[in-house]
Amino acid sequence: MNPTHRSVPSLAFAAVCLAPAAAFAQSLEQVRPWEAGDKFGHAYVLNGRSMPATEEVTEVIGDRVRTRQQIGGRTYEAAYGTNDMARMEGICVANSEACRFEPGETWVKLPLEKGAEWSHRMVVTGEQFVSEVAQQRKVEALTYVETPAGQFTAWRVSMRGEIEARRRDDSQPPVKGTERATYWWSTVKGKLVLVRQQYENSFGARSSRELFSLDLR
Repeated sequence: MNPTHRSVPSLAFAAVCLAPAAAFAQSLEQVRPWEAGDKFGHAYVLNGRSMPATEEVTEVIGDRVRTRQQIGGRTYEAAYGTNDMARMEGICVANSEACRFEPGETWVKLPLEKGAEWSHRMVVTGEQFVSEVAQQRKVEALTYVETPAGQFTAWRVSMRGEIEARRRDDSQPPVKGTERATYWWSTVKGKLVLVRQQYENSFGARSSRELFSLDLR
């Protein structure tokens, strides 16, 4: 297989992105943490509305990474775990509200390998709502992904979730629903990179994002 690549900032970056799946370890045991100055650009779409989304790591303290997200003209402060990408703060992909995720939304659990599964429960607090969420994730395959930033070898991770949500002002009865998503995770310079994400829930929300730029230290 001879994959192609477009919009690559450097030959070194191209070599990483274009490595065939056979050259990738079938199990990802460890990763380098993000560093201050790392930058990511995604094409973000929420309910049919397209907008650029950028994220820059502002500081790393202990096992916590803090970033600043610029999405649709708004700034969000975000926080993650250094190894498992457990998200504690950031944008809610269902509605673009600034949210807290307690104790955290575990995006990745090492080692990443086909068939690996994990689950967690969390409370998501947005600007207007509070949700109790139970999620299950599974590594489906190691595959190729084509994005505006180029072609990557990535682990495809599926997510299924159950939601019980209420408004913070209790003006409406609680509602129950479901959600599902797919994430494609790659590594560049030993660091985890989310190259594509697709999300939808039973309340009618849909969102997606694809990597279009990357600048890692």
